[in-house]
Amino acid sequence: METVYIDTSIVSYLVSHPSRDVVVVGKQAATRDWWQRRRGAFHCVTSDETIAEASRGDATPISLRLEVLRGMAQLPVSEEAEALAGEFLGKGALPTIARSDALHLAVATLVEAEYLLTWNSENSSIRRTALFPILPWQRTPDCFSIR
Repeated sequence: METVYIDTSIVSYLVSHPSRDVVVVGKQAATRDWWQRRRGAFHCVTSDETIAEASRGDATPISLRLEVLRGMAQLPVSEEAEALAGEFLGKGALPTIARSDALHLAVATLVEAEYLLTWNSENSSIRRTALFPILPWQRTPDCFSIR
């Protein structure tokens, strides 16, 4: 079974109240559809970074996000992940303000997840939304183009 790393943006769209913004509505619908129809085909993992991000904000959304994450394999943010995230940022793969996104990518890379599920594509040189394949050649900071 392939592994997919779930980041905070997915959990947030999954449990958020319906939006009036058409783009957000589309992301919410796509996220819920994937969660209901496709999630069972993958081994889903997350990290301490996702838990920390999901634990910020108002109490009710926090509770909903953490409930979704409960039972999912929770990976630590190791020193190796911190170092790799630093390389991603230092090489320009992600903007320096995207430290959390770099940590998600680093943890997913180090566990050799086949996919990173996220809506935070604006920071990625891959430039696609939602399900990012993490290919073997993408597991080093040098693989990213600087934009």
